[in-house]
Amino acid sequence: MEILAPAGSFPSLVAAVYAGADAVYFGAREFNARERASNFSETEIFEAVDFCHERGVNCFAVVNTLIRDREFSEAEALVRMFCRAKIDAFIVQDTALASFLIKNTDVPVHASTQMTIHSLDGAEELYEAGFRRIVLSRELSKEDISYIVRNLPDGAETEIFCHGALCVCYGGQCYMSSVIGKRSGNRGLCAQPCRLPYQDGYRLSLKDLSLLERVRDLKEIGVSSLKIEGRMKSPEYVYAVTKAYSDAVRGVAFSPETEERLAEIFSRSGFTKGYFENKLGKEMFGIKSSPPSNVSFSPRETKRFGVDIFAKFKEEGVVEIRFVTSDKYTASAEVFCERAKGRPTDRATLEKQLFRLGDTVYYPISLSAEIPEDIFIPVSELNRARRECVESLSSQRKFRPRTVKNAAFSPVKTPFYKAKKRILRGVFLNPSSVPENAGKLEKIWIPLSFANKKEGKETIDRFGDKVGFVLPRIFHDSERREVLSLTEAATDAGAKEFLCGNIGQIRFLRDFSLSREIPLVLHGDFGLNIYNSVSSMLFFKKGLESEILSFELPAAALRDFSSERTGILAYGRLPFMIMRNCVKKNCGKPEFLLDRKGKNMLLTCDFSCRNSVWNADILWLADKNLSDFGFLQLLFTDETKNDISLVIDEYLSESQSPAVFSGVTTRGLYF
Repeated sequence: MEILAPAGSFPSLVAAVYAGADAVYFGAREFNARERASNFSETEIFEAVDFCHERGVNCFAVVNTLIRDREFSEAEALVRMFCRAKIDAFIVQDTALASFLIKNTDVPVHASTQMTIHSLDGAEELYEAGFRRIVLSRELSKEDISYIVRNLPDGAETEIFCHGALCVCYGGQCYMSSVIGKRSGNRGLCAQPCRLPYQDGYRLSLKDLSLLERVRDLKEIGVSSLKIEGRMKSPEYVYAVTKAYSDAVRGVAFSPETEERLAEIFSRSGFTKGYFENKLGKEMFGIKSSPPSNVSFSPRETKRFGVDIFAKFKEEGVVEIRFVTSDKYTASAEVFCERAKGRPTDRATLEKQLFRLGDTVYYPISLSAEIPEDIFIPVSELNRARRECVESLSSQRKFRPRTVKNAAFSPVKTPFYKAKKRILRGVFLNPSSVPENAGKLEKIWIPLSFANKKEGKETIDRFGDKVGFVLPRIFHDSERREVLSLTEAATDAGAKEFLCGNIGQIRFLRDFSLSREIPLVLHGDFGLNIYNSVSSMLFFKKGLESEILSFELPAAALRDFSSERTGILAYGRLPFMIMRNCVKKNCGKPEFLLDRKGKNMLLTCDFSCRNSVWNADILWLADKNLSDFGFLQLLFTDETKNDISLVIDEYLSESQSPAVFSGVTTRGLYF
């Protein structure tokens, strides 16, 4: 099982390697989810890869942000540079960039946790698309992880976070920092609003994760890699944490004192294993309450590879010294020898000189000597042969050629589009709030959780085939059976159209359609983070009939790849977060989260008691010219039926002022 350590700077990378990391991950100064870390210049990237490869450590390039069409050429230049540096894998969020890398390079591509892969459906879909490794969502339990690992095809790798900071929101689904402060987590600029105080305390700040005690369990499950978070942390922190996990993987028994020491170095009110152990609640929350304690380390190489050494007489005056490492690298050197005039070179002398591997990654295993008993080899010759063999092994490890096809990473050109009339679709968190004039909408979306309830059936009776169902934004494999039952209830009621916001849900519905021989129409929601023209095209190829484009882009950028089949969120409280934890005081009832600036953000319960946080301000675009988009999606959360009726009419009439509400409105990030 691999230990994957963070490297936000060159000193942190060195610390990780000396601590025993099997692989490190780092980014350049653009297109990575920690843009405020020191990160690496081009020169440092080449030096870092050579430094690691000499020691048998893999290097993963983090290119895990969403990418705009106009940035494609810059992103292409960056990944080509990483390939020249002989990087070992790319960690990617953007589906367009991932597709380019899979088709045009021989470098493995890993799916970032920002892709929100939390089910076997999602993991299988990405593996079949060419991803070598899936970085799973941090919210999964031991049982969830085990199920995915056990059922993935041979060759598919899995990676989980084992230590460090936990976001309260599922990775890739947090938009709070983006909407409030124009610092997108999907662009590497998160301002961490979850760490701020709210009314009644730090209600969104989770403790740091530590699975040090559960390393043996993870090894037995078959997880491929344990990932340590911390590209914003010091080299000393990286060393201490990496050393603890490296020791654990190599069989050192868990020590509570070691974990306590790690908590002193950095934690937030201690550590949590809550998600992994399926123990949610207030105990998972904490804040950074005291400055981290000092820690230091001595830069010494970790012994990684055993060496079998062979000394063999070849011909008069020549003995061959050959090193064979435990991972099958071979190096040899010839040394001068002569008939001994005094004491001949014996086995003890050979061992003493050739076993002196000192501060290298190698350690001696055995010596095989086939030399005449009366041969003398100068000590200087043995030392030279040892140095040459070690240098040769290091040089061989650096030889990892990479291939990149001469293909361009280019946007998809879409025809100029102008809608002849304004088409509206509505998403209703509660079907009982659907007004009579909802018949003017092209589609009426209601939560799948109402498929077997009276309100859902009544909505279908009232509006017929206009009604479709929204899948839960998140559901784990342990909840799949329930979602399957709800999907059957929806189709039994006559529904054929479904809105899904995760790539795993596309596969889930496609498989359901095939197995039941029921033709379904699938639509893509905002959670897919469709941020550029190629991603849009790729999702259409997966069978989507329509798509909601990312609301993190300005309207001008979205117009470059809009069509009659693409729409935008044009009204409502923009979604901020979806959390596995419940932070509400009264579970089941809507309530508000008051921030330090007096903004009241709506808190709702989703499927399986996941909480969603919604913007305090209402997105209002009724007066804007939005004819570049095929449809506008209106998002209704806590409005009254009467208010919703007025909103629908005002959007159809392209009202110039939001007369419906006395509250604050916003243009979001569109204008």
